[in-house]
This record gives sequence, structure tokens and C-alpha cells, in this order.
Amino acid sequence: MFKAFINSFKVKELRDRIFFTAGIIILCRIAANIPCPGVDTHNLALYFDKAVQDNPAGQLMGMFDLFTGGALQQFAVGALGIMPYISASIIMQLLVPVLPSLEKLKREGEPGHNKINQYTRYLTIVICIIQGAMAAMAMVNPSRLGLPEPVAGHPLVSNAGPGFVLMSVIILTCGTMVLMWLGERITEKGIGNGVSLIVLGCGGVGLSMARQYVAQIAALKHLINVLDYMINDLGYRQTPLPELCRCGAKLSAGIVSQVFTALAEQLESQTLSDAPGCMEQALALQKGMPNGLSTYFGQLGKSLGCFDVAGQVQGITAVRENCVKELNTLESDKTNRIRNYQTLGLCAGAALAILLI
Repeated sequence: MFKAFINSFKVKELRDRIFFTAGIIILCRIAANIPCPGVDTHNLALYFDKAVQDNPAGQLMGMFDLFTGGALQQFAVGALGIMPYISASIIMQLLVPVLPSLEKLKREGEPGHNKINQYTRYLTIVICIIQGAMAAMAMVNPSRLGLPEPVAGHPLVSNAGPGFVLMSVIILTCGTMVLMWLGERITEKGIGNGVSLIVLGCGGVGLSMARQYVAQIAALKHLINVLDYMINDLGYRQTPLPELCRCGAKLSAGIVSQVFTALAEQLESQTLSDAPGCMEQALALQKGMPNGLSTYFGQLGKSLGCFDVAGQVQGITAVRENCVKELNTLESDKTNRIRNYQTLGLCAGAALAILLI
């Protein structure tokens, strides 16, 4: 099997088709990471994590995000993915036996088939406009879809209004139509069914979800170590908060170290009571925050803002206990969760791909 795969690169035409297909899939992944103008991606990531964890509608949104390759979480150009085209194709397949005019076109052979494909594209545009408008209005006011409201002071859209909705509908519609066109190019000049491969490539986001799960466990461990150090220090030496945060940054790594470094810089010019606001500013500078970790940092900021050492220690201890509980929960099912994320991502794309073959 592997020998046949290697030999396929020795044939120039087949090698060109493979590279062409791989290049198109890379372009599709790029489209899933370019956010629409006017969207605060940091606030959206924090909100998305909270909605997926705390709301049934948010969990459904997370499943849909899986099929878009993570584009929905960033409200990217390709946030609608190729799903509108798939929906339009299914609708047209159901209408062909029902409508005599479409049945007649189908019997005409290739010219009739091309005409039906053209109708499918028109229907795709209609579906994109409807779904794009719903998605844009949900960004402005998530409660319209039964989702929780954004955190006060952290809007998802910088300039909400009809202009943003109209612009987003146009961009999302164009994004889907470009993905559809790229899929047709793969079918024509690449390998296999283009739309199926794009869906399969997007479904592979489950692999990145598995990596995020591992990163979340590692970040919690680092945070717990820093919290232990803070509790011991406040109980004995009572190091000034900026210096205490710098020590915490040295004891940790990755995103946790970055947060404490930014917090130390913010606290240099602020008073103790401003610690919660300093923490929010430090979090606003970070990207790629693991799920739920921002909540614990927010609680830590409130604890550091207490005026007495006893209150600080009590608050930090409570945060540590919450972190330990979540860490135990994550590690108890680590192997199964990672395997499920990996298989879910691939099967999500494979299932739709099989339907389109």
C-alpha cells in the first residue's frame, strides 16, 4: 500500500493532481482562519468557550464548528463552510423526482445535468444569505439564538449595526461560493470529489481539538503550581504582587507564564484594588487561551484585589481547589477524550464525504 502511494509520485500527471489537491485544501484552511472585519476574535473565543460549556445551544454550535473546521469560532470568511452547498444539493436531489421540469432536465443528459447544477448554485446563494444573516445577527445579539449574552464590556462586534450585518452576509456568501468553486476545481483537476475532500479536511479539526485538550491539562498543572507558590509566599514573606507574579511566570510556561508576565507589568502602575482590571487587560493580550482557563484567571484577579492577606489566601485557595477538581476530571478520562476528539473530527468529515460520493 505504502509502496503504491510512493510510486504515485513518480507519475508526473498524478503527482501534479496530488499537489494541486493539497494546495486547494490548504487554501480552504486559510479561509477558516481569516476573521470577518469588525469581529473581536479574542472576546469571541472567550465567549465561545463559555457558551459551549454552559449552554445546550452552545454545544450544538460547537458541533457545527467542527464541520466548518473551526471557522465558526473565529467568525472567519469560511464560517459557513461548504454546508450551504451540500444542503442545496440535497434539496435539489429531493426536488428532481417531485417537479416534472427537473425530471425532464435530468433525462436530457449532460446539458440538463449542467442546468440542475446551475440551479443548485443559485439555491446555495439563497441559503448562504439566510444563514449568513442569522450568523451576523447572532454576533450582534446572541440571545436571539438562545445563547447567553456576552460578558459586559467584552462585545463580540466592535461596530454593531445593519452595516455589519450586510457586510458579513456578503463576505460569508462569497466565502462559501469560493469554497464551492475550489471544490469543483479539485474534481476537475485534482483527485476525487472536491467537495468531499474539503469537508474531510475541515473535519480534521478534531485533531487540533485533541491537542487543545492536552494543552488545557498542561496549563492547569502550571497554574496550580503557581497558586501553591502564591499561597505559601503570602502566608510567610508577603512579596509585592508585581514581583510575586514575575516569580509565578518563571515557575510556569506557555500561556500561563505569558499571563503572569503581562499581569506583573499591569500591576506596576496600579493599586491593589485594580488587580481584577489588570487581570482582564493581561488576558486581553493573550491568544489561544485553553478552554475555561480564563475563568480561573478572572477569579484569581478578584482574589488578588482583596485588601487583607487572609482574604487573598482564601480566594487563591478556592481557585486552586476548582483547578484541581477540573484537572482530576480531565485526567481521569484523558485517553478516551483524546481518542474521541480524533475520531470525531475525522468521522465528521468522512461521513459527509461518503454522502457526496
